[in-house]
Amino acid sequence: DLHIKKEYKTETLFTATMIFDRYLSVVGHWNFPRDHICRLSTISMLIAAKIEQPISPSFIRMIGFLTEDEKKNVTKNNLVDLEY
Repeated sequence: DLHIKKEYKTETLFTATMIFDRYLSVVGHWNFPRDHICRLSTISMLIAAKIEQPISPSFIRMIGFLTEDEKKNVTKNNLVDLEY
């Protein structure tokens, strides 16, 4: 959804998917809380956009594209911690 809403290039989606998959393979999907998947998806898209897009993305704007339910579990601080 974020990819479509932001009108990012297709390559950005593929890069985000690669980041998401690679992170889970290192951490282990059994060790990653299911309720944090939206956080991981969002930060994967943000990192991919930093790599693939001409303009650096905004954490706050990206969070603004999430549903109200998703916003309850995703904050800028959560994303910064996960990016680190």
